[in-house]
Amino acid sequence: ISETKRTTELMCELLDAFIGLDDPRLFTLAALTPTFSACMQSKNEGIRERVHGLVQRMFKGPLSDRIKSEGKSPVATKKKVATPTPAEVAEAVPPIADESSEES
Repeated sequence: ISETKRTTELMCELLDAFIGLDDPRLFTLAALTPTFSACMQSKNEGIRERVHGLVQRMFKGPLSDRIKSEGKSPVATKKKVATPTPAEVAEAVPPIADESSEES
């Protein structure tokens, strides 16, 4: 249990260091946003609050600029994909080799 507590403390220290960065330096780390977002599922409230603040700053900075320039919504939208028919699925699956017809 002490290892978990120490890991949590180290994570909080790391997040505090990110929080302490000025905006231009923090924004160079925008690629970490998915990692930060995954940390939102932590059971530790302190980690969740820190990550939430970092992600909010990212979306106010470079990510908001990227969203505006690309004309995309920050919420991902699913692309519609045609569902194959059962016949198409059957054609795509290779037949199972018959072991009795194979030579040993």
